[in-house]
Amino acid sequence: MRRDWKTQGGLPVYAAHVQDLAKRWHHVNLHPEAWQRRVPASSCGAHRFLKAVELWLRQQQADTPPQTSPVFEAVIWQLRCRFFEQAEDVARCSLQDDVASEAGLDAGEIRSLADNGAAEAALVADLELKDTYQVPGSPTLVLNKGRQRLYGDIGYGVLDANIRELLRNPKSGEASWCR
Repeated sequence: MRRDWKTQGGLPVYAAHVQDLAKRWHHVNLHPEAWQRRVPASSCGAHRFLKAVELWLRQQQADTPPQTSPVFEAVIWQLRCRFFEQAEDVARCSLQDDVASEAGLDAGEIRSLADNGAAEAALVADLELKDTYQVPGSPTLVLNKGRQRLYGDIGYGVLDANIRELLRNPKSGEASWCR
């Protein structure tokens, strides 16, 4: 964010922008100093931690995909809350360990997966998939074996039409008429 918003006034201008966006949704709790106090140098540390949690959950719950685990969702939510609602630096290992412990996970084993390179390797594999499917950013929904990408703030009707079109004749190989 520092780099992307440097020419527009830096993090203070970005912070004001995010505060303005958050006012649109009454269910969003945004700390008044979000993006101003204890800002991570990068989101990579938090993503590496989440990959470590995902790997650990996969070891513990081989029959349940970690991404569908309520525990995984709770960890993601807690990281978001710690950053957006509490304006904390989620790149800090000590904070990540606290989040893991609070979720009832083995913070030591998760930290080991983050430290030994396993989580970073999984994160790099995800980044390679991002390049393979040409995902421009978040949110992006990749459909039709990568032939369609729905990116950004799009309405439910667009999602619905695209998915209905694919379900209508999934084996036809025809181009989708939706975009």
